[in-house]
Amino acid sequence: LYILSRGTVDGSALDGISASNNGMSGNNGLNNNGYGAYIDNAGGAGTVTLSSTGSPSAFNGNYYTGLQVNSTGSITVESITANGNGAGATATATTGYGAYLNTVSGNVTVGDAGMTGNSFNANYSTGLPIVTAGTVSITNVTASNNGSALDPTVGYGAYIDNSSGTNDVTLLGANVFDNN
Repeated sequence: LYILSRGTVDGSALDGISASNNGMSGNNGLNNNGYGAYIDNAGGAGTVTLSSTGSPSAFNGNYYTGLQVNSTGSITVESITANGNGAGATATATTGYGAYLNTVSGNVTVGDAGMTGNSFNANYSTGLPIVTAGTVSITNVTASNNGSALDPTVGYGAYIDNSSGTNDVTLLGANVFDNN
């Protein structure tokens, strides 16, 4: 799934989306084929929303990153699994993420609409990196066993950087960050 837009990307009525096992054979992750989902609306002022009230949306086992979102507006993702990404031979500390959420100034929310939690486990690099100047709120996140055994210097459960602004970071519910 590759979306390039200048407007709002609205997936708020999903009953789960699957973008898994991309770039694992034949194309070596070329031309963004190694991403589960790559969404970029940073050229405009819109927001990105991926919300599932049914089955969790799955971005698992991709050559590079499971879900990458680049936006100038707010980002909301709910009920996400992004596990086992970055398995490609050329994965690096900057491509083997579970879900990378990047916005210039918008808020980032990782919610739990379907009450299934959010899982970012066993990725080559960090499970859930978030970069923004805005407010960050995460709910019911498990981000464990991230980082490569080949390079133990990469990999956090979650990496949250909103130091370019003066907004808050809030963790709600049950959050687990083990063995990273």
